[in-house]
Amino acid sequence: MLEHADAAARAALGPQRAAEWAGAVGTAAFLERNDRLYRHPFGRARVETWLWRVGGEVVSSMDALQVRLLVKGGTSVGVPGFLIASVVTPPEHRGRGCASAMLEAYFAARPGASGVLYSDIAPAFYRRFGFLESPMKALSAAVEPSAARLRPVPVAEGLAVIAKARLEALAAAPGPALALAPDPEFVDWQLERYRHFADAAGRSFPKTCFWRDGADWVFAVPHWLLGRVDVLWRSGPRLDVLHAAAGSLGLPKMVYWGQGEGKAECPMARLSGSPAAFLDPQLCDWW
Repeated sequence: MLEHADAAARAALGPQRAAEWAGAVGTAAFLERNDRLYRHPFGRARVETWLWRVGGEVVSSMDALQVRLLVKGGTSVGVPGFLIASVVTPPEHRGRGCASAMLEAYFAARPGASGVLYSDIAPAFYRRFGFLESPMKALSAAVEPSAARLRPVPVAEGLAVIAKARLEALAAAPGPALALAPDPEFVDWQLERYRHFADAAGRSFPKTCFWRDGADWVFAVPHWLLGRVDVLWRSGPRLDVLHAAAGSLGLPKMVYWGQGEGKAECPMARLSGSPAAFLDPQLCDWW
């Protein structure tokens, strides 16, 4: 049975989720981060946690984030959609179709809904629910000296640039496609985790995370607990701009999305219940 989780039920999922995703951040920091994200205005109003129970026991769970989506022929305001995240089944219940049953129930109640997700398992699992993958690579590199001349840019200005770029990409798309709207509250919610990591490391968080060098833009944030810079969005292929932004934050390495040798990521999308290309799926998969 699909059940909406209350605060207590969501908190009970913490150790299980930490076992899956805490990694080098550590369990305590991961749990504190989750608590902070759920208390953020976006988390309180637009993040739902769903449970799948069998015989009264929670055998699978997930989060559904209410996001805004840009679609072909639309405007920068976007339309309502969802982002599926944190799908997890405890080891003792895996292989029994628990996550499948949970997702089937969720999508059955929203047959025409549009949404996105980032698969860290075989994309074929989510194709059954109407999603299409748009593969990318998560790359890492040591920060190098750069001659790029960056200037800081207010977040609102940077988000307007992202909206324009994504609407242009949608207009040029040959088939069904969507992109995430650069929603200020959603973006601030994403930044909240990095503020938490800065607080945990006793470091300050930068006043702005957007920079530009002429027509090239980059949105990059310091991840102090992992000692790296996460490039959340970039407008073009110039790596010197990424190096300059990362170098200004004083960390030795950076992670960014691009093409090449790196970890495969599978952003996936459905538009009105049918498979669709996920254009420019940056700025999202750092859950």
